[in-house]
Parts: sequence; structure tokens; C-alpha cells
Amino acid sequence: MGFLNRLPARQDGYYNRNRMWKNKGSDTAANRRTLVSPSHMLVNIGGAGAHAYELEASVELDLNTASNWDTTIPTNYAVAANRAGKDFYIYACVPVSGYVPVIILSAATTYPAGYTAANSRKIGCFHCECADVGTISGHPLTGYLAGDIIPRSIQDLKHRPYGRFLPGFAWGGPTDFDSLNYAPLWASIYHLS
Repeated sequence: MGFLNRLPARQDGYYNRNRMWKNKGSDTAANRRTLVSPSHMLVNIGGAGAHAYELEASVELDLNTASNWDTTIPTNYAVAANRAGKDFYIYACVPVSGYVPVIILSAATTYPAGYTAANSRKIGCFHCECADVGTISGHPLTGYLAGDIIPRSIQDLKHRPYGRFLPGFAWGGPTDFDSLNYAPLWASIYHLS
């Protein structure tokens, strides 16, 4: 969209998006493990000034694809069993050229491998299912497998508990995420089960 559209993101700490991050759906195994970005996002990476980046189309990140992760050593998180019951972070990173941020998944809480605090920014997190759910009549997680994304665990800088990332927490509000006008109802995932 150009420079004028990115202008607000020149402010230190700026982050905005048109809708929540989410998993692709619950109808197939591939959708349950695919993280979908907002279709429009502005983010400041690196501080005030010319550090504005813009995502103009949704990005789909299949957790089973190694290139979506910062590293596969020492643990390859593209393998579902290695993700079971763990928290992961979403980073927006400075691209080699242009203004479209590189979106990277990582287990690192500070910054992803190959990047620094100056050229990356933690913008979200999510938790993966610890075990196969099986079939539970009427339950929204029926069919989920160990290593799949728990949909209501997805957090970002605008939707997170108590103004910070709390890994292992899930949204307990009465609606899904696209229109949130409710109190911040977050609870520990394993306390809920």
C-alpha cells in the first residue's frame, strides 16, 4: 500500500492488524496445524523511524513445514510429537529487502535463531495440544492431535492476557476472535481440562 499506509508503524512499538491470528480450521489435520496471519498488519520492528513493515495478505504457516521455523536443531518442531504440550512464539522479522515482514515461528522467548532483538519482534504466541483428543461429542477439539494448535491459545500484541504473553493460557470468552468486546477471560489450558 505504500509509504503513507506504513507511516503509523514508524512509531516505536506500533502494531495493528485487521483481524486475529487463527488456525486455519478444524475440518482437516492440515488445517488444525496451520497458523493463519491477519490479511493486513502493520508492525514496527527496531524502534522509531524507518522501521515500519506491512503485511498485505494472509500468510499460512503449516507447523509441519521446517522452513516456517527458525531452526530444526537441536529440536525439529516440524515434527508434531516434538510440539506436543509446548508453547511457541510468532516473530515479525526484517526482510532482506522491502517492507513485507518475514514471519517466523520459534520456541525461543527472546528472538528467533538467525535474528536479533534489533531485527525481530515477538508479536504472538500459541500452545500446541499435548495429546490426541479423540472423539468427544460436541467438543470443538474433537479430532485434534498432539502437536496441533489449540485455537483459543493464540495470542498477539492486541489480544493477550493481562497485557503480556502468558504461554499455556487460552481465551475463555463467549465468542471466537474476530469481534472481541468482552472482558479478558484467560485461564490456564490444563486447569481448564
